[in-house]
Amino acid sequence: MIDYLYEWVRGIAYYMVLVTVVMQMIAAESYRKYIRLFTGIILVLMILAPVMRIFGINGEEIWMQEKGYEELAQNIEKKIEEMEREILPEMEEGLAAGSGGDAGALDGGTAEGQQGEEAGRIEVEEIRIGR
Repeated sequence: MIDYLYEWVRGIAYYMVLVTVVMQMIAAESYRKYIRLFTGIILVLMILAPVMRIFGINGEEIWMQEKGYEELAQNIEKKIEEMEREILPEMEEGLAAGSGGDAGALDGGTAEGQQGEEAGRIEVEEIRIGR
């Protein structure tokens, strides 16, 4: 336990020295805030490592859970593609079969409405919005 604590403190000390060197090498002031943010997040994770170890949280376990979610998402995408391949042809057949007689009903049943580009078109006289 003492060895682990010693390694933990030594790792944080090495990290802080490395961060200090990098910050001194950066000439542009505009990049410093981003580097401070990034290095601060890493420092927080390094400090929380023993706490996570006490609670049994391991970085590899988190990574494996993420992989599990990715596999689940891929399986869902495959199922969606399969369903689209099965359902879309049926929908297209239904639309092709149903559009022949219903097109005249949509535009008032006139013979003119069923010819050429007019087939399946709905005409609206006026739309009023508001009062």
